[in-house]
Amino acid sequence: MDTLTSHTLHLIKICPVCQAKFGAESLSVVEKNEEGKVLVLLSCKNCQSSLLARVVEMPFGILGTAALTDIQASEVKKFMAGEKVAFDDVLELYKN
Repeated sequence: MDTLTSHTLHLIKICPVCQAKFGAESLSVVEKNEEGKVLVLLSCKNCQSSLLARVVEMPFGILGTAALTDIQASEVKKFMAGEKVAFDDVLELYKN
């Protein structure tokens, strides 16, 4: 586990739903790049909820955002590999 990924576990220590502690086995790296950005999924073994978090290494430290979800790592990868949604697609869906 690299430094940025281990810092993620220090930032997000407990499940926001059931308060169980996240361990290293709870963390899945979904995407990582050379720009210091990592997308991780923290899965709670106790309540099966997940946090999808984007963590970015900055000159002054690290910055992160997370969303509570029930998605699995395989689903995140599937949607990332899929076709992008265009603005027109959203408008078309809204109209119908």
